[in-house]
Amino acid sequence: MPVTMPSSPKNPTEAKKGPPHFPLQSSHLLLLTSYLSPPARFLCPPPIIRVHGPTFPSIRKQSFSLAVISDLGIPMQETKADLGPNHAACFKYLHINSSGRAKHFQLELSINDPDTDPNPDPWARFRSNPITIISKPSKKTARTRTANNGILDHSQIALFNRINSQTVRTKYLTTEDGFLATSSGSWTPFTVDLLPPRPPNNALPSSITYGSRITLRSGSIETAPLRVRKVEKRGCAADDNTVVSQMQKVALMKEDEDGTCWYLSAFGTGDHLSASYQETGVG
Repeated sequence: MPVTMPSSPKNPTEAKKGPPHFPLQSSHLLLLTSYLSPPARFLCPPPIIRVHGPTFPSIRKQSFSLAVISDLGIPMQETKADLGPNHAACFKYLHINSSGRAKHFQLELSINDPDTDPNPDPWARFRSNPITIISKPSKKTARTRTANNGILDHSQIALFNRINSQTVRTKYLTTEDGFLATSSGSWTPFTVDLLPPRPPNNALPSSITYGSRITLRSGSIETAPLRVRKVEKRGCAADDNTVVSQMQKVALMKEDEDGTCWYLSAFGTGDHLSASYQETGVG
């Protein structure tokens, strides 16, 4: 459950002639876990850009490309994406090579107009803040890493269900027609709001802990109160009020007044699925 943040990319180049001004939002991960293998790590969730407001024909035909910039400032992998019908472009095949001792990287978004010439220079270029690369923590250091990379109240997060690592079968939580949905091709940043009672004194007041009650919010959509559960060995562990880490599995539970428990789940087939609550006997 990596934390994400919508951002206005920094350091734009001097503006060249382009389409009418338009608001652009980019969302991307803030943290990447590095493993010994495979050497190529796809960015999960994949970076996504959204154009807000009216999309003029001159905006829809722009070419958007996103590149990984190494910690030495050297461009690495680059991929292109087109705006879809929802005014968004997702760079789902962008990856980095996790070999070496790099501690961070950046993303650079370039926009050009393919009608200007066969090989146009970008009329706008933006670069993100550094994205941290960390190694997978051992059991001995996992608790310290969890405290340092915990999720805070009012953070924006991405939720996904990864069936097989590094495959298109990963499903992301998104919104569609005013409802929660899942998709393999797009995702939505959700703001997590912590509900009372607050965590005990041994945790940061704004930290999300296992057992916390939260809601997920995106625009006008807000979920019912959900309890954050820790997943261990394909089941839910007892709530221990430890800080929820960006690198751990969670289950989101809705509890009825009669004690019936429902868990947020994806079901169906195809690229776009429904997101619903499924009843379970696990308490």
